[in-house]
Amino acid sequence: MRSIRNRLTLILMGLFFLLLGAGSLLIYFSTRSALLGEIDARLRVEALSVVKQSKQDKDDEDEIAAREGKTTIVRRELEVAFTDKYMPEFQDSGTEFYQVTARGGKFVFRSRSLHGADLPRQSGTVENPFFWTLKLPNGAKGRAIAMDFIPPTPERSQRWHDPNFMANLVVATSLGEFHKTLAVLRGVLAGVSAIGLLATLVAIPLVLGHGLSPLRQVALHASTLKASNLQTRFRTDGLPSELQPICGQLNALLERLEISFEREKRFSADVAHELRTPIAELRSLSEVCIQWPEKGREEAVFQDSLAIARQMEAIVASLLAISRCEENGQVKDMAPVDICGLLEKCLVPFIGEADAKELRRTVSIPKGSTVEGNVAMLSLVITNLVSNAVAYTPKGGVLEIEFSKENAFGKMTFKNTVDHLKKEDVPFLFKRFWRKDVARSSSHHSGLGLALCQAYADAMNMKIGAEFVSDKELVVSLVMPIPRTNT
Repeated sequence: MRSIRNRLTLILMGLFFLLLGAGSLLIYFSTRSALLGEIDARLRVEALSVVKQSKQDKDDEDEIAAREGKTTIVRRELEVAFTDKYMPEFQDSGTEFYQVTARGGKFVFRSRSLHGADLPRQSGTVENPFFWTLKLPNGAKGRAIAMDFIPPTPERSQRWHDPNFMANLVVATSLGEFHKTLAVLRGVLAGVSAIGLLATLVAIPLVLGHGLSPLRQVALHASTLKASNLQTRFRTDGLPSELQPICGQLNALLERLEISFEREKRFSADVAHELRTPIAELRSLSEVCIQWPEKGREEAVFQDSLAIARQMEAIVASLLAISRCEENGQVKDMAPVDICGLLEKCLVPFIGEADAKELRRTVSIPKGSTVEGNVAMLSLVITNLVSNAVAYTPKGGVLEIEFSKENAFGKMTFKNTVDHLKKEDVPFLFKRFWRKDVARSSSHHSGLGLALCQAYADAMNMKIGAEFVSDKELVVSLVMPIPRTNT
């Protein structure tokens, strides 16, 4: 099974190994370069010391002949006053060497440590000498400096100075101690790297285990979640910042799941509670017909059964519509709706009932008023609001329907007189199956109308509410968005 901890361990171990290797190589080569720099600096000092103690001079016989006025060829020679007598590194068993040559090898001065052997010659200058690594006559590896220089002439022989008299100097040293130092450094770096790797093998799993402990806590909490405890939430305080968004999203998911479960539980409970009465009526009706059968009663029984079935169908349809609205969220197929024409259609089925109750009706909606909504859903909302207003307005009461614009919204109000509601009843008006006692026995109103209106209004991004403007006047308002072209 793939594990984040194992993957992180391998990645961190690989990165640590690379960093440790790169660091070791950097230390090794920088130290090597620094040591070579020190060796080169020491060789340069020794080379300059040899140069300062070298000179060109003519032969003494030439000088005597010149004083006697004789014509002779001046023979110049190279003299090196540098002595290695008291310098053990240049002695027979020494590890340092020097060699000065001139006139194509005619004059050669060597350190005793060379035992008559020659060092390879290279060209350089005093200002810019040539450094290189070579194999010494004794077979060991060494480091050398080479430079060409013009030996100076003593004051007494300045007239005999030859500016073309060029000498070559090579100074070399063994790199034995240098390689020993590098070997010790390699051993130290290897030991430190091994210890570091071993320590990392122990430390990384411990650190990762501690760092991933919040993930284990989240997983442990998630394993305890069931349908019965969806109200619990993941704690976000104290969690690392990387886990807080995850736990926040999980909490939001749990909230949605809890709402869905509660909605389903409420739906089931509502259906069971509300269908219990019509089912009991059907059962009683059937039992009575079986117990006391009478000819000629079949049509009445069928009519009663049909009425009960329609009531049950209306309840189930309303509950399903509410559930679908709560589950699907916002409606997308919105379009401009002529609110005046829609209200006229919704009023038609209730005109007879309103006339029978002698209701004083007032409709005030400007022609051409439009809102943004779903025609079918908005029609059902307005129909329900009209139905409730007509049904619960007492005989001879007042029913006023008005429409007004407020900024980018339109507001439709249904104001009617009531005699069975009070201000404390307003919070319950949009609850499912809530009915006052006087209306509880009605087969036409199941207590789902306003709940369905609210569900549809929420789905269309509308607001619906109710309030008392006086002790006997209730106002239900529906706030709807207006198309942008009409704002």
